[in-house]
Amino acid sequence: MTHDKLWQAVYNELAETLPSHAINTWFEPISPIALSGKELVLEVPNQFFYEWIESHYKHNLVSALTKTSERDVNFKFIVSAKKTDLSVSDDPQPKQKKPNGFLDPLLNNNYSFEKFIEGSNNQFAKNAAISVASDPGNSSFNPLIVYGGVGLGKTHLIHSIGNAVLKENPSAKVVLVTSEKFTLDFVNSLRKNKTVEFAKKYRSADILLIDDIQFFRGKEQTQEQFFHTFNELHQAGKQIVLTADRYPAEMQGLQDRLLSRFQSGLAVDIQPPDFEMRVAILMEKAEQNGVDLSYDIFEFIARHIKSNVRDLEGTIIRILARSS
Repeated sequence: MTHDKLWQAVYNELAETLPSHAINTWFEPISPIALSGKELVLEVPNQFFYEWIESHYKHNLVSALTKTSERDVNFKFIVSAKKTDLSVSDDPQPKQKKPNGFLDPLLNNNYSFEKFIEGSNNQFAKNAAISVASDPGNSSFNPLIVYGGVGLGKTHLIHSIGNAVLKENPSAKVVLVTSEKFTLDFVNSLRKNKTVEFAKKYRSADILLIDDIQFFRGKEQTQEQFFHTFNELHQAGKQIVLTADRYPAEMQGLQDRLLSRFQSGLAVDIQPPDFEMRVAILMEKAEQNGVDLSYDIFEFIARHIKSNVRDLEGTIIRILARSS
């Protein structure tokens, strides 16, 4: 079975189990790229798509693949290399082009400081992010490291920084990647003997934002490249923003000199939201999605989902799906 036929079978299976709006929003834009061994490679439009499907529909995909494939097949996502359009449709000014070969940021326009719900658990992190976005590279918060558990808003904050910088200065060279994307770009540069071009692309950034740096652990050559990239940008007065799952000093498998660089800036944590914060998040997400619920229901959900903002958002989406 070809990758196209397998994906069509999986898509049809998903269409029978998921609501139409979920299929149209999250699965219609997916493109099958290849069937490599026991892995179906799927292309998604951006990083946000990847994270949302991984968080909310992974079990549906696994189940559909199991039912439709003739053998044990897993799936793998890659993010499209197409440009993310950051222009506003009614902006009379022409969009300024980046220099040839520059990395386009995979920014999600839905992430902004205005949409980031602030509470005692994340106030310091948000204020630090706003400070960095307003004057990148010129504050003492360099690097800025935002750390905390899964689904608490770290990714939202770094996308908000990138969007705010580009809104203020559309010609700014903003690079936002995951640690996996950085590693993949480096490996490809080794494979194609283009390490010089790789270095130039990342080191020409005005602001470098990397999500989930804990996944650099154990990757010695990648850490070496990142170390030199970090040094060059920092010495040039460029801003660096990183996210991680824990405080830098507690990271295992990263070089001591990297950890030392991380600790030279500001590390801010995001804690799980308290009860009132969870209710506020639920009410905001319900309003954004047009879901009308009583306050008692918000309280009930908030009492049972305590540690993960992404799970709160997912609950609202599931309610929307069931009511459709």
